[in-house]
Amino acid sequence: AVGSEVLAVGTEIGPAQMVAIATFASSQICVYRRARVAVINTGDELIEGGSPALPHQIRDSNGPLLESLVRKRAWLQLTSRSRVADRYEALRSHIEQLLKEN
Repeated sequence: AVGSEVLAVGTEIGPAQMVAIATFASSQICVYRRARVAVINTGDELIEGGSPALPHQIRDSNGPLLESLVRKRAWLQLTSRSRVADRYEALRSHIEQLLKEN
């Protein structure tokens, strides 16, 4: 029917969706590039899973969690996942480098 939704907001456009757009949509559609996301964990105490932990260390569980959540969303693009020391200058420098690369 006129005014009906052809594709839900956030639908990733592939061949089948292009057929629907060509068949039912107007000559113009509004699309957006996927948002780019960098996951940065901070913490001198963080180590990779599987590595032996010293008493002052913990395994990084937030990084894999956040990466998984980002990857589950078609409208998000994971650009990197990294770990940075708990120092302002290290974090600032890392963010500046990521912005230059992306």
